Amino acid sequence: RARHLGIKHCFTAIRDKAGVLAELQERLQISIAATAFIGDDVNDLQVRPSVGLLVTPANGCIALKRKADLVLNQRGGDGAVRELVEQILRAKAN
Repeated sequence: RARHLGIKHCFTAIRDKAGVLAELQERLQISIAATAFIGDDVNDLQVRPSVGLLVTPANGCIALKRKADLVLNQRGGDGAVRELVEQILRAKAN
């Protein structure tokens, strides 16, 4: 699906999410403040110090919801990413 959408950087089955994220931020020269991350489980908390915006879908785990900057209305796999993108685009337009 990522290839079909033209997504250049797609990682799956990553245990050290913070490490991979740091490498990607360095390679692409993207600051922590300019980094958004969407996750749904407790293991996604490891990236909290490395992102400016931590987001979880409506069905994210409670621990992540407590630490997230934004809890979406949509569930993962049911429009959550689209909701996030639309919110970012609206915010940039203002």
